[in-house]
Amino acid sequence: MRRREWKSPPSTNQTLSAFGMRVTLRSPVREFRTPGSARGTPGNRRSYLNGQKIEPSRMASIPFIHIQSSKFPILPEEAEELVNEGTYGKALAEYLAEHLQMLGYEVPFTCCEDWGWWVEIRGQPYSLGCCVYGASDASDKPELCVKISRDPERKWSFLRFRVIDTSARVEKLFEDLKSIFGRDDDVKIVGTPDDFPLWN
Repeated sequence: MRRREWKSPPSTNQTLSAFGMRVTLRSPVREFRTPGSARGTPGNRRSYLNGQKIEPSRMASIPFIHIQSSKFPILPEEAEELVNEGTYGKALAEYLAEHLQMLGYEVPFTCCEDWGWWVEIRGQPYSLGCCVYGASDASDKPELCVKISRDPERKWSFLRFRVIDTSARVEKLFEDLKSIFGRDDDVKIVGTPDDFPLWN
């Protein structure tokens, strides 16, 4: 009898073959970090099924929503909650949680991470949330930006054992975020750039 050789699990950027599919794995520590950092660079999200590439949706990547407003100052107690200095954004995170709940989203909590603030969205068939980033040198009208944690894509789900298309939900959330800011006279939408807008 031929002895079967067991190999260690594949690491990041290696591929796993099983059940006639191939999926590129990503390390979870790379997600949601400040865009452009060495560990924040997105991994390979192109998935495959039965040797065929699954084409991405019409919106390949969700852009940032860059805003400016005096409505989201640094809160008095916020400095004690920051993981890294200058990553404020609690006021905006709480604002989004409140307004998203009014639109029917389930938002159980917000919290500070090492890259900024996280707005958790539950009740979806995959993990989803909003990343809030603030400029470290806040002025009277601080600039902040918001990025949805997922891009529109079709990807294989091991948990559900089928292909999941995130496009409709992600693109709807993006439009809902823009409408929240657009209806508020105290918030100015500076733009929706593809690149992180707060470097300068």
